[in-house]
Amino acid sequence: MKRFNDEDKRHHHIRAYQLWIILIGLAKRRETITYKSLAELIDIGVEIALGEPLKHLARWCKQNELPGLTVLVVKENQGVPGDWLELEDFDKERELVFNTNWYLMVPPTPEELQTAFNNFGQVR
Repeated sequence: MKRFNDEDKRHHHIRAYQLWIILIGLAKRRETITYKSLAELIDIGVEIALGEPLKHLARWCKQNELPGLTVLVVKENQGVPGDWLELEDFDKERELVFNTNWYLMVPPTPEELQTAFNNFGQVR
């Protein structure tokens, strides 16, 4: 059986797919998770290793005009996402995520997540 941890550490798009699965469950239950807890949950080692997979997912959401699912991952002592998200209104974005029925959507493939990451910022 193939496992997430069997993948090369540079395959951030595969980890992003794994995060999609986790985060839509949290959204349904209207919950957040800390970077530390998420890193432990997926056995990724250190919190900083979540950065690239989260960026893949954030860019896919943005390119598909969906709320930023990654706002559900928050700093342990502050309860807000990392500064890299550049949010104007965290509470509003979180509520948009909570109120989206993610289970009606076909999940992105790892390849779609990689493409979104690679094409971010390009004019369509």
